[in-house]
Amino acid sequence: NTPTYAATDANPTITEGTTAIETVTITDADTDAVDDNSCTLGGADDGLFTCTVTETAYTLAFTNAPDYDSGSACAAGNTCAVTVTINDGTNTGDAVTYSIDIGDANDQTPAVTVAETYSTPEGTTAFQAFTMVDTDTTGTYDCTLSGDDAGKFAKSVTGKVCTVTWASAQDYEAAANDNDGDGTYELSIAFTDGTNPLGAQSTSITLSDANDITPTYAATDANPTINEGTTAVETV
Repeated sequence: NTPTYAATDANPTITEGTTAIETVTITDADTDAVDDNSCTLGGADDGLFTCTVTETAYTLAFTNAPDYDSGSACAAGNTCAVTVTINDGTNTGDAVTYSIDIGDANDQTPAVTVAETYSTPEGTTAFQAFTMVDTDTTGTYDCTLSGDDAGKFAKSVTGKVCTVTWASAQDYEAAANDNDGDGTYELSIAFTDGTNPLGAQSTSITLSDANDITPTYAATDANPTINEGTTAVETV
């Protein structure tokens, strides 16, 4: 008798970083001999797989865990093609054709560039937007503020962008409002994708002066009498 078997799912999605695909039961009605089953792989990506077979089942797995982020885990990108055929020593069963999609895992730590120093103009709450570079398609992104002057700032997150603003507009001309009064605001920012944290990065922020003050002046005498033959009126 020819052995029979069928895939539980011939088009599974296997998360990157794992190897297991499935174990399939082999049925063979022969009772007069011990089956000597062997497994033959075929298809465009057969070299990426391992087939382990017993008298009653075969197990299909990746030899090495695939990487979704490379974009080329298989011959056709992130979809692998492989066939499985079982022979009992005499009779060969039908080939099972698999089309296996590689699924993305949240396995990358986001990368963010935070400069050591920044200068922002007084009178505005705008500061900086920090983009978390992470090619994973899954994740819950966030950022956390800490440091001596964290209370002077606020944050919001949209997608993979952490926007940090001043909690209120600062005044360059006023006395320094930072924690130690030296005019430099100390802030640390940590980032995460919900699974992989990026440790806090520290920066120092100073205010720059804006042309935001209206000059004041007043005439000493707005109704003077000027002798003829002269030009001077007054200096204010």
